[in-house]
Amino acid sequence: MAPVTDGSAQGLAKLVDDHIRDNAIMVFSKSYCPFGGRVETLLKNQRLPYGLLYLDNMDEGEAIQNILFDKTGQKTVPNVFVSGNHVGGCDDTLGKAQKEPDFFSEAVKAAQSEASADGA
Repeated sequence: MAPVTDGSAQGLAKLVDDHIRDNAIMVFSKSYCPFGGRVETLLKNQRLPYGLLYLDNMDEGEAIQNILFDKTGQKTVPNVFVSGNHVGGCDDTLGKAQKEPDFFSEAVKAAQSEASADGA
């Protein structure tokens, strides 16, 4: 089920920021996107937890994609963030995994350590 917001641009921007902040790895994609599927497969194969929003399954999906464009300059999905930082799309994400094999797992470990230190 799609997240509920007040529908305002400010509310949607907060939703995007909250998902990026609350997930060590956050993927904004579309359910039918083969490139998003490749990113999901990478993360599943590494058994990494990640946040995922399918923008095509949300009433506000187009508005959220516009917010992501304003934030990153990237028009396409998937739009991937790690530790709050924009990684890019499919090619950027797969390339990062190839160049730095522990990049994603280290981000998850760091987030879990931080959550433990905060008592979460």
